Amino acid sequence: MKGLHICISRDGYRTECEDPTRKFYLEEETFKFQGIESQFPVFLAIIAITGQYSLSHLHSWRSNSLAQYRGNQTLSDRYWQKFKSLMVAGDFTGTLVPPECYCVDEEHMKLEREVPNSQDFYALNPLEFGCELWSSSVYVICLLLRCFACELS
Repeated sequence: MKGLHICISRDGYRTECEDPTRKFYLEEETFKFQGIESQFPVFLAIIAITGQYSLSHLHSWRSNSLAQYRGNQTLSDRYWQKFKSLMVAGDFTGTLVPPECYCVDEEHMKLEREVPNSQDFYALNPLEFGCELWSSSVYVICLLLRCFACELS
């Protein structure tokens, strides 16, 4: 599924109505999260990495869902710019980091369910929750690959 800030899943992770004491929800219970799912910008960087390289560079990559992006530098650049635009301050010095996800406030959940992507989502604050390792790692990998690609051309 795709939202304003990229991939979403109906698992309730980091939503205001998530029960943090539960390890998982049964499939029929996930309906309460429909339309208010957290959105994960890290997938923008993954698409940017995938789009930067042709099929020959990704011979071991088995994902059919990203196959349409392989070797499409224009699309890769567009997703990379979108990803960079979603960065947030990671500390008091203003260093930008990718947030773990974007969430909708509890008071806006009803409106968001009625009209998807109509409400403002907020980034999880790295100062409060800490920098998320997965998003930060993919960001660094993407930076390195883009620098390497520039040196080759």
